[in-house]
Amino acid sequence: MGRVLCSLPQLQFAKTLNESMAPKQWGWYEDPNRAARIETCQPGQRNWTGYVCYNGAAATTQIFSTASIPALCCGSVNGARYTSLAHSSSRSADADCKQDNQHLCTMVEMMTVWDQSTYKGYDWGWFGDGTKLIKMVHRCDPGIVQFPGYRCWYGRLVTQDIASQVQQRAFCCQTSSAYLVRATLPVALFCLIFSIFMHL
Repeated sequence: MGRVLCSLPQLQFAKTLNESMAPKQWGWYEDPNRAARIETCQPGQRNWTGYVCYNGAAATTQIFSTASIPALCCGSVNGARYTSLAHSSSRSADADCKQDNQHLCTMVEMMTVWDQSTYKGYDWGWFGDGTKLIKMVHRCDPGIVQFPGYRCWYGRLVTQDIASQVQQRAFCCQTSSAYLVRATLPVALFCLIFSIFMHL
C-alpha cells in the first residue's frame, strides 16, 4: 500500500518539481499496455506510431507486456478515495462519495489519511467543510498565512476558502456505523425536542 504505478498527471507533476531529478528512461505506469517517460514534447507530436505526448511533460508509447523495463512508482493516497472526477460543488462531490457508500472526509479523518498516505501531492480536494478545499502537504507553518483564506492545520493539512468557481476532485472516506450515528444524532435530537414541545 506504500506506492503504486504512477499516473500521467503524477509524472507531469514530478517534471514540474525537479526536472533534473525526474527519471528519463521508459517505464511501466498505470496503463498496462503502454510505457511512459518524462520528457518535454509537443501535444500532437508523433515521433513514431504509438507515440503520444501528454501535456508537453511526458510521452507514452505502446509496448509488449513482456518487455523488461523499470516501474515508475509514485506515492498513493491511503485511507480515502481521491475521486477521478472533478466537481464544481460540495454537493456534487458528496454525491460521488455516496455512490460507494462513502462520505466527504472530515478534518479528523483527513489527519488519518495523511498518516497512512505516501502521496502528499499538493492537490486540492473537497472535504467535509463545503466552504473550503483541503490538501495534504509534507509540512506547513500554522503561523504563516500565505494568502487570504489560507490556513495550515497541524503542520500537515492546508485549507483555502472557496472564492470562485472551482473544479476539484474529492476525498471520500468509508462510511461506518459510528459516522452514521454522528451524522444522524443532531436530526434525532431535533425530532425528540420537537416531539416533546408538541406534547406540552
